[in-house]
Amino acid sequence: MSLNYFEKTRKVKFLRRVKHAFSLPYSLLINLQLFPFKQAITLPIWIKYNTRVLARRGNVKVAVGKRVYLGFDDGDEDIISKRSQILISPKANLVFEGNAWLNSGINIRLDDGILRFGDNVTVNRNVAFRIANDTVIGEDSMFGTDIVLRDYDGHSSESGVSKSEPIVVSKHTWIGSFSYLAKGAFSGEGSIIAAHSVVTRSSNKAKIDNVLIAGNPGVIKRKSVTWKR
Repeated sequence: MSLNYFEKTRKVKFLRRVKHAFSLPYSLLINLQLFPFKQAITLPIWIKYNTRVLARRGNVKVAVGKRVYLGFDDGDEDIISKRSQILISPKANLVFEGNAWLNSGINIRLDDGILRFGDNVTVNRNVAFRIANDTVIGEDSMFGTDIVLRDYDGHSSESGVSKSEPIVVSKHTWIGSFSYLAKGAFSGEGSIIAAHSVVTRSSNKAKIDNVLIAGNPGVIKRKSVTWKR
């Protein structure tokens, strides 16, 4: 079968425009709930109509003049999309410092701390963020599909063991599909995390930039790597 079969056709593009149009009233409603009126009417977040949002005003911040697209079905056509949801406790914050594209199936739960996205971040389908600390997603980073970031254990553990540690994804990091980033995980600038990797606090202890991390548990396989979108 020709690869052209999976390329974006006029019909696919048309249907996506329809979904964006249907999402306009819901987007306006959510923006009015989250932001002051003058910012809300500029639609800093364009959100798909079936996305569940549980947050109060002040929990979500978007830099002035920037826009976040959330929950739409952009990306690979052969991946089944899921409903997106954003759940933010009153003591947590979701911050977008620039433009971002978070595709369908995004699942963000912030129990505490801050989840911060830099500018020009792209997150493909079915990615989950479970945050109870301060986690940073650097600018120009790119996520594949079916990825989990979890910066806490989610349950009590033995005495003396930290229950949560920040995750840092430095700028221009490419995270491959089906990867898992555990508490304390770190990726240096310009790095690649290979598909199906499990990244822990020990995967890049020296905090080196431009490395390839792969495996379970993830380790540095190569140095001085580069990549382009």
